Amino acid sequence: MKRLHIIIAIFISIAYFLMGLSVSSAAASLDFGWGTPVILTQKPSPATTKTYIAWPIQISNNTGYRLIPNLDIVAVTDTGKQYSPVPDMKIKTSNYSEMLTVSDLKNNIFPMVTRRAVAVFPNIDPKANVIHFYIGGLKDTGIRKAKTTEDMQYLQITYKRAKKGWTWDSTNVLE
Repeated sequence: MKRLHIIIAIFISIAYFLMGLSVSSAAASLDFGWGTPVILTQKPSPATTKTYIAWPIQISNNTGYRLIPNLDIVAVTDTGKQYSPVPDMKIKTSNYSEMLTVSDLKNNIFPMVTRRAVAVFPNIDPKANVIHFYIGGLKDTGIRKAKTTEDMQYLQITYKRAKKGWTWDSTNVLE
């Protein structure tokens, strides 16, 4: 009877091992990190002021091969407006001196590399009290399979307006 328990325990251990192996190898993904969005203003002339939200992000490739991210980043406010980041806009402040642009992230990311960038959104509605950032394209579906919007999972990161800036509220995965 004791031998039967050992055989069952070994069988279950092997099954768990194989399930974990197949999940990790089939779903190679990029690790995504983010910081608190910052409100930036720019005065190109004395009569005009432009307002931006700069959202610091980072992507890490912890896999053993190069990945080409197909990122889709969108910001949606509680006022019902949707915004796309300016792909090539660089931030010129001391805090973001090493950051890339969003379009720079679409290049190859080699194994064991972390890349930092800033997603810059212009003219976010000043009446907005909630902002949802949606990020798609973090999961590698393979080279042979074409990625469609139906295949893509989105990470939703929500911030609420505070007295000074924004505070993190929640994180969800949407399919």
